[in-house]
Amino acid sequence: MQNNRLFVTLAFSLFLWSGPTRADSKVGLKYGFEQAMEVYRSKRYKEAISKFSGLLERYDQHTPSQIQLALSLYHLGRYRAADAGFSRIRQDDVQRYFYFEYAFTKYSVKKWLSCSKYFSKIKPKHPY
Repeated sequence: MQNNRLFVTLAFSLFLWSGPTRADSKVGLKYGFEQAMEVYRSKRYKEAISKFSGLLERYDQHTPSQIQLALSLYHLGRYRAADAGFSRIRQDDVQRYFYFEYAFTKYSVKKWLSCSKYFSKIKPKHPY
């Protein structure tokens, strides 16, 4: 009886620690991204960087997390890191809303040609 209980406990523990299934990983990504966005919206950018970086360790191609990580770095004035982050994102995915942040990041790290290219794409009624 004691051995059976030990075996069941061990088997259940292995099941729990065997890692996420494909369905679980989508739920984990959604929940993790929602949590990270909540932190970002509350302007706790250092914590947001940590959360988005953690998501990208597991889901390295998740473009929304890449964008939000670059924006968090931008808001902290870490322009070189933000530039590197924006550069990893496919340019088609850098939405028009982010052109200001992207252009200002290029300006801050003295990449003048890239900077003027993105400043010229800013919508006339951009919130900045």
